[in-house]
Amino acid sequence: AHTLGRLEARFSGYEGGWVRADQRALFDNAFYTGMINLPWVKTTKRVGSEAMDTARTLTEWRIPLRTSDSMMLNTDGILGFDITDSCNVFGRDTLDFFSSENVADFVPDTLVPCAERTDEYGEAVQAFAADNEVFKEEFASAFVQLVETTHQCGRLKAPRPSDP
Repeated sequence: AHTLGRLEARFSGYEGGWVRADQRALFDNAFYTGMINLPWVKTTKRVGSEAMDTARTLTEWRIPLRTSDSMMLNTDGILGFDITDSCNVFGRDTLDFFSSENVADFVPDTLVPCAERTDEYGEAVQAFAADNEVFKEEFASAFVQLVETTHQCGRLKAPRPSDP
């Protein structure tokens, strides 16, 4: 459901959305199509206060255009790509973006692509990107399972005798 909403710096230090601003009110597979069809460049930034000992470094992946506030976290990108310390860009169609005059200043001189995952996670990302209905059906099934399973203190609640 990352197509809905965005991150706000005041809560996490991260700022931006997972999809374009004009897509953030739609529930669809734009998160997955954007993940695989757009280039995402690894960036880091310091947030917090050094003086108050709250400073930390955040890693995020951004579309390399000055006009974009779209971003992904490592936990997003790793679903479809083998993110390692040695790579700094994932997604497709990078040449068109990096030849643009609108390229952001955080793009490194040398780009090292992350490999696409070929396991069940990578296959799911590809399937969801290819077919919005497949994404919605799988999401609905997982969501029903989530809301019908209750937890108390880290353990499943025992069903009441009247429950099937």
